[in-house]
Amino acid sequence: MKTLAGLALLMFIGFSDASVSFTRWGRSVCPSGTVPLYKGFMTGSHSGAGGSASNFLCAHEDPKYVRGSAGFQGWAGALHGVELDLNSPQMKALFLTDNVNGGEVHNQDLPCVVCYVAASDDQIMITGRPDCGNSGYDLQYSGFLVSETNADRKRSEFVCVDEAPQGRLGGNGDMNQAVVFPVESACGSLPCSPYVDGMEVTCAVCTF
Repeated sequence: MKTLAGLALLMFIGFSDASVSFTRWGRSVCPSGTVPLYKGFMTGSHSGAGGSASNFLCAHEDPKYVRGSAGFQGWAGALHGVELDLNSPQMKALFLTDNVNGGEVHNQDLPCVVCYVAASDDQIMITGRPDCGNSGYDLQYSGFLVSETNADRKRSEFVCVDEAPQGRLGGNGDMNQAVVFPVESACGSLPCSPYVDGMEVTCAVCTF
């Protein structure tokens, strides 16, 4: 059942049966022409622990607990904020620094926002392009593909982090809990060319 606030939002933006939503990873504002549904923090499982889950979530900035009690249970999954690690000069040069204090993207805890697009039928993430190519779709944002590191850590999800990410205020402490790194293309079964061995992979989120 839709809430009164939800109905008011739909009336304000013009309700359409054809509509989609997408998550903008690394930013707390939606692209022009879209409506923010909620913003929050990019979260995931601890990179050094087993179990829990492999996908990333956009956790609401204003959580509300219903029942439970503080104190960790050893068998429970845990939700951690996600930090962007850029451990080489090559990777530090990838992302634009326009939206971070001090011009340092490395070690920033990433925000996120879920955006609503009216009168749209579909949304996709295109891997390997910073644009929508010849798809006929509209670009919402572009960036770089990220995931957990490939070295002795558990598997995670591939997501597209905005090329000019923001950081959570005070969130650059190098906690190394849930961590993402830029993804590089690896030639072999993936052909070179057109791909380049060891090159950081671009991405775009597009709607139609």
